[in-house]
Amino acid sequence: MAELVDLGDGALKVYTQSSIETEYIYNEIFREGCYDGVELPERPLILDAGGNIGMFALFMKGKYPGAEVVSFEPMPESIELFHRNMALHEIGVFELSGGAEASDGPRRHSA
Repeated sequence: MAELVDLGDGALKVYTQSSIETEYIYNEIFREGCYDGVELPERPLILDAGGNIGMFALFMKGKYPGAEVVSFEPMPESIELFHRNMALHEIGVFELSGGAEASDGPRRHSA
């Protein structure tokens, strides 16, 4: 069952099925800065293979608001949470569902 969790002392809220896993990913991306060395143009095209619940997409749209982010995610449970998190933060991302269950095709999340 999905729950809304508060990360980073209120810095970010996301829907997740595993608060422990999400806290780990949050720490890796937002606190430890695992993507801090990556410098991109002001309006980059970012391909996110394995979008999970959207933590990378949220980080990159925060750092590069003009970015076009295309996320791929094969797991139906993660896709649902990805959609909820993009809507929660009003993030415009282009998402492609993968796997055998993907029959609806691409979806654009508008900010």
